[in-house]
Amino acid sequence: RRLVKTSEMKPTWPTFLLHALVCVVGMSAATTRLVQIQVMTRHGARTTLPKTPKLIEGGSALTPLGERQHFNLGAWIRTRYEADGVDPLSIKTLDYSRTFLTSSEFDRTMVSANSLLLGLFPEASRSNSLTGGSYLPEGVARANVPLHVNENKHDITIRAYDKCPALVESLDAYYKTQEFAAYEATHLRSGLLYKLAEATKLAKFATKKDPAGRPYIPLEDVWNAFDEINVAKTECGAFNADYEAGKPLCQRMVDQSLLTLLTDSEWAELKAAAYWAELNKYGRGNAKSLLGNILLEIMRRMGAVQGQIPADLTPERLDSFVLYSAHYPTLLGALSAINFSAFNPDVLSKRFPEYAAALIFELYFNEHDMKYFVRLLYKDGDTDQSGTYLALGETCGKDDYCPFETFSAILGKMGYGDDAGWCKACQNTETEICQLERFRGTPYESYIAASALGGFGFAVLIVLLALVIRRHTFARNMLMGQARGPTKPQGQLVQGEGVQLGRSSHQDCESALAAGVQEVV
Repeated sequence: RRLVKTSEMKPTWPTFLLHALVCVVGMSAATTRLVQIQVMTRHGARTTLPKTPKLIEGGSALTPLGERQHFNLGAWIRTRYEADGVDPLSIKTLDYSRTFLTSSEFDRTMVSANSLLLGLFPEASRSNSLTGGSYLPEGVARANVPLHVNENKHDITIRAYDKCPALVESLDAYYKTQEFAAYEATHLRSGLLYKLAEATKLAKFATKKDPAGRPYIPLEDVWNAFDEINVAKTECGAFNADYEAGKPLCQRMVDQSLLTLLTDSEWAELKAAAYWAELNKYGRGNAKSLLGNILLEIMRRMGAVQGQIPADLTPERLDSFVLYSAHYPTLLGALSAINFSAFNPDVLSKRFPEYAAALIFELYFNEHDMKYFVRLLYKDGDTDQSGTYLALGETCGKDDYCPFETFSAILGKMGYGDDAGWCKACQNTETEICQLERFRGTPYESYIAASALGGFGFAVLIVLLALVIRRHTFARNMLMGQARGPTKPQGQLVQGEGVQLGRSSHQDCESALAAGVQEVV
C-alpha cells in the first residue's frame, strides 16, 4: 500500500469538527482563569432575634457554634480555591492590596467575618513579605485583616432591606391580601398558632385574638416563635456536634421547655409557615428588584464603570477576594432582584438560607479574547460541602460561563443603576447617601457637600459666613459714608445717625451673602 502523506489527506466534516472542538476546548481551558471571588454570607448561629412586621429588629450575638460555622466556611473557601496546589486568588498568602472585607454594623456579622477570616487566612498566611513577621506568641493568629463597617443607619448596601420604605409599604398591603389571610387560616385551623400563644415564653408574640377572644400569634409575627424554638434546637439539639462544649451556654440562654413544646409534625408545620412568610417578604412578589443595590456594588468591584468593564482593565488591578458579611434577607433580596427563582425553581423554594450560607460570585478572565465571565455558586450552610452552581438567566445556565455583558444586562433590568436610582425606587430620603443624591446637580450641591463634613465643616461654614457678612457690612458703611459726605473720626458717633436698612438693603445683603457663600464653597 502507498503511504499517504498527512498533507495529502482530505479532511472529512466529522474530522474537521472534532479537531475544531478540541482546539476550542483546549484554548478555553488554557486561557480562561479565575481572577476574583466575591462572597456574600449569612451570619452564623446566634441568640434569638425578635423582629416586627415592619422589619425592625432587636439585637443578638453570635454563639460559639456560629463562630465554628464561619471558621469552617473560611477553611472550605481556602481549600476549594487552592485545589491541586493552584492558588489563582493568591489567598495562600494574605495580600492587603487585593483583599476587601466589609460587614454590617452588628455583633453577629462582625464576629462571623472575623471567624471566617481565621479559617481563610490562618497564621501561616498572615506573616509574609507584605505584612512582615509576627511579634505575637507562637500559634496565635495575628489580627491584621482589616474589616470595614458602615454605620447601620446609612448602610444601603448590606442592609438595604430595612432602609426601603417602598418594601414596607408593599408588605403592609401584602399582609391584607386574601392569599396571606388564607394561609394564616390554615394554621389557625390546625391549632398551631393557638398552641404557640399558650407557651409562657412565646405569649408576648400573641398580638391578635379570634372572634371568640382566644389569643394567637399572627402569621406576620410567626417568625418570632419559630426563632425562639429554632435557636433552642440549634444550640441544644442532638444534631449539634459541639453540644457538650456549648452545654453551659445552652442551659443559660435557652428556655428548656421550648425543646419539647412541639411534636415533630408541629415543628415541621411551624418551619414551613415561617419559611413561607419570610420567602414571600423578600421574594420577587414583594421585594421585586428593590434590594439589588448590593449587586451594583459587586459589579463595581468587578471593575465595571457604568455597567461595562473597560477594555484595558487587567485582572491584577482587581481585588481577588471580597467579603460581605450579611444576613439572609440580603441574600434573598439579591436573588430576588435578578429573578433567581424563575431559573432555579428547586433552590431555596421552601426554605431560607441556613446559618453560614454563602453566595459566591466568581469572575473569570479569558486571555485569548480579553473578556470577563461570571458564575454564581451557592453553599447552603455548614453541612453543604460541595455547593451548587446557579443559573443567572435564560442564556446563562448552571454550567455556563456567563459573559459579563450579559450579567450586566441582567442587572440592568432592576430599574436602577446607581445609588440615586435605588434611593428613588425605595423612596428613601433619610440615609446620608440619599440626602446627598437629592441635591446632586442642584445649586445646593456644594452647600450640602460642605455640611456633610460634620461638626468641623459646620464650624468652618459659620466662620466663612461671618467673614462674608463683615465684608458686606464694611462695604455698605463705606458707600453710605460717601453718600453723606466726609466721614466722622473713627470711634465718634453722632446722635441720631442710626443706619436704616430698607427692604432693598435687606435684599442686597441676602444677594451678597449668597454670592459670598457660593464663592467660598
